[in-house]
Amino acid sequence: PFTALSYVWGTYSPVPDVIVCNDVQFKVTSNLHSALQHLRRSLGKFTIWVDAICIKQENSEEKQKQIPLMSEIYSRAEYVYIWLGEGTARTDRAM
Repeated sequence: PFTALSYVWGTYSPVPDVIVCNDVQFKVTSNLHSALQHLRRSLGKFTIWVDAICIKQENSEEKQKQIPLMSEIYSRAEYVYIWLGEGTARTDRAM
């Protein structure tokens, strides 16, 4: 069993956000960083499948093989969290 995150990639900020996973640093988009921070506050320590981390983004061959598998990955996940971005007063009202 595993958990996955589906999110809007967004862009890298001029000074990219960095996370550490198994002692390895990864540059991530601001939106992914925000999603992981929110999940960490809600869930505490957790393990999650994230495409930007689990698929080597600089390796075109790996991306070509892995991206078509993403629908299967999400459908087999026990839980999938969805992150559209930081809320605003307007989106909070809509929810």
